Parts: sequence; structure tokens; C-alpha cells
Amino acid sequence: MDDDFVTTEQFVAGTSSRHAAETITRTPARIAGLLVATALVYWPLFALAGIPWSVLVALGAAAVSTALIAWLGRRAARDSAAGLSLTLSPDGLEYVGDSSVRRMAWDDVRAAEVIPTITPLGGGAPTEGFSAFRREGLGLVGRGTTEVTGGPLAERTYAQDPARYGTDPDSGESRTAIPLSQFDEQWARHRIGEWVAHHRPDVARQAAARAGRTGS
Repeated sequence: MDDDFVTTEQFVAGTSSRHAAETITRTPARIAGLLVATALVYWPLFALAGIPWSVLVALGAAAVSTALIAWLGRRAARDSAAGLSLTLSPDGLEYVGDSSVRRMAWDDVRAAEVIPTITPLGGGAPTEGFSAFRREGLGLVGRGTTEVTGGPLAERTYAQDPARYGTDPDSGESRTAIPLSQFDEQWARHRIGEWVAHHRPDVARQAAARAGRTGS
């Protein structure tokens, strides 16, 4: 119904946005693989150092290291999701994240494409020493505005590659990207996709086709 798309709706990053940082610790098989790999690194070092029971000591050290890596990965993933939001309204889309605020009207959406996102780890705005994880996901590109909010380093990062999402064929301006997979990796099939289908059915069909090819 058209009435479903009159009221502004907001989405916040959830478990799907944490997927990339949790991948290495998400399944028992990956944890076991990490444990074995770490033990194989420690064992020859301990053996060369003449440490008694070097195999058992290496396994113990590997277990501690694996637990620490798993904890840090989950904590970083949780913190990185903080502050990510998407607001959909009859006027268009507003994305807050990746050290920026991006806005795009529905009429200015050009395509659904796989786009990169750079998400700061730590839950705060990037600083001179910030770290981030990079991932890709299906989102929207087109004519829009980008306000950089992450400080000098973020401003330099955006300035170094202003056309990272391509250029608009009509205006020649750098395109704006609205990442959507951070909020729902299968957004084309769910509520966000309904918004896109209501305002831009052509882009929604494109997104569904791309999602089918990528398996997202």
C-alpha cells in the first residue's frame, strides 16, 4: 500500500553489518583451524627455546591467542556497527556511516551496484590513528551529497579518491553511494527493498538480479 511509504523509517546496523568482522570466528571449524595454525607457529619457537613440554605449551598459548582474537573480533564488530543508520523517506535516502552523512533523492538514484564500504573500528569517529575493516555489499549509487564528518584523516581519504563510486554521465559529477548491505545483507528481498521498489521499481529489479548473481 502507498500509505506504507509516507512515514519516515529508520534502520540501524545490526548483525548483518557485523558479518565481515566475525567471519573468522563464526564457526567451530574456523576456530579449530585458527587454533591449529597458531599452535604450529608457537611449537617450533618453543622447541628451539628448549621449553619443556613444548607441544602442550604451544597448544595452551594457541588457545589463549585464539580466544583473544575471537574476543577482539567480536568486540570490534559490535563497536563498528555503532552509529550506522539509514533513514528512508518520501524525499529520498540518508545514510550516516563511514565517517560521512550522505543524502540522495529517489529520482537521482542511478543504479544498484556492489560498492565498497570502509567502517571505522572502535565505535568512534576516525582519528589520525584509526583502524577500519573494508568490505563490499550491494547498495545504490547516483547523484547526491556527501558530508564528511570524521575529521582531517577522513577528509583526506575522501579527497584522494572523490570519484571512487564513478561519475554521473549527465553531470560529470562524482557519484554518491548509499551502502545498504550494512543494514540487511538481503535488503533487496526485505523492507528496504520494498521502499526501493515503491519509488524506483527499475532499480529494484536491477538489485534483485544482482542479488541473485552474488547470492546475497
